[in-house]
Amino acid sequence: MFDAEKVKQRITIMLCVNALGEKEAPLIVNNSLQPKCFKNLCMSELGVEWYANQKSWMTGSIFIDWIENFNSKMKKQNRKVLLILDNAPCHPKISLSNVILLFLPSKSQPLNLGIIKLFKLQYQRRLLTSVFALMNSMENVNEMIKQITLADAVEYVKEAWSCVNENTIKNSFKKSVINCKLPEDIHAEEIIVQTENEVIALSQQLGIDIKTNFEEEEFHVEDDWEEDSLEMQAIASSSKEVLIK
Repeated sequence: MFDAEKVKQRITIMLCVNALGEKEAPLIVNNSLQPKCFKNLCMSELGVEWYANQKSWMTGSIFIDWIENFNSKMKKQNRKVLLILDNAPCHPKISLSNVILLFLPSKSQPLNLGIIKLFKLQYQRRLLTSVFALMNSMENVNEMIKQITLADAVEYVKEAWSCVNENTIKNSFKKSVINCKLPEDIHAEEIIVQTENEVIALSQQLGIDIKTNFEEEEFHVEDDWEEDSLEMQAIASSSKEVLIK
């Protein structure tokens, strides 16, 4: 049986989308700015926003750096957006020229209504497929898992994020408490169910009890920021941290 406690590598991921189905590159937090598996690679060419923290957690300083860069991007594009955030301690108040921050309870935003679930399922499917390919040469699941590197995990993240399509994102906004006047897409729900069934089938073949119900959330953040909650207004984009084990 797979023992998650024995896995030493951890990454925290932040995702950002908007109601039009556009996506920002995933933000990944690791415990190293230049991991050994990327020693010959320029991290800016990795295809993700890479940050480091001793515990691989999201922090207020990381968030501020990211949001200031995001604000600069919106300014260059002559866009003004409202960014929906969890009221987690690592999300401090900050005034920006082209981005307004709106803090909502964690389960009331679009990312929790299909986007994160599909992303995690796509990630799990790639991880389990890689482990399954090792079955001919290894018998112990924990030994198979050890063969999966941080570089592999980053590729899984990028591939999984690319599979979260525009329809899934728009559908999640439609189902949220924020009315974006978008038609609901039944096919987007079918994709999530199909992916979940594939992950469950793979985990059963490997004898792994894997979690596919992501109702409970995990926050690993600094606790030196006050939690804040503001009244809901309009929406243009949304952001969320996810811990991938």
